[in-house]
Amino acid sequence: MGFEIMENITKLEKNFNYKVFMKRLSDSLYLGYYIESITLEYAIMEDRLMSVLKHSNNFSESNHNTLHKKIIALKAMNKKENSISKEYISNDILDLINAWKIKRNKMVHNLMNNQFDFEEIKEMAIIGQEIVKVLNNKTTCLNRKFDKIYNLNAA
Repeated sequence: MGFEIMENITKLEKNFNYKVFMKRLSDSLYLGYYIESITLEYAIMEDRLMSVLKHSNNFSESNHNTLHKKIIALKAMNKKENSISKEYISNDILDLINAWKIKRNKMVHNLMNNQFDFEEIKEMAIIGQEIVKVLNNKTTCLNRKFDKIYNLNAA
């Protein structure tokens, strides 16, 4: 069974996937599967930022193919004088995501090279969950606003 990216996923399918993975995130935290938790959190953060870029007509697969590039693009949007994105996805939130991402990446990429610090991974998972909650709320509100402006149905 291969893994294929669904280019034309419907809004309903995307919503279903989102609910499944949010439940999985909740379950993984409850059960103490913190490495799974931070993996899901990273994916959700990246998806939510991509969603904002899509809803604002600013997404480019080649220019926004990493979480870091999505953060940079949103910060650039926030610099614009009439930006509505900064009301919802502030640079403070983006800086928090970036700091979490840097720490998470160092941790994950060095799991086999350092002493395993279960408490540090647990802390990262709990912080990541809080970021995801805030980002989900802000993204939903902002995307609704963009949809009214651009009349889009982007995922």
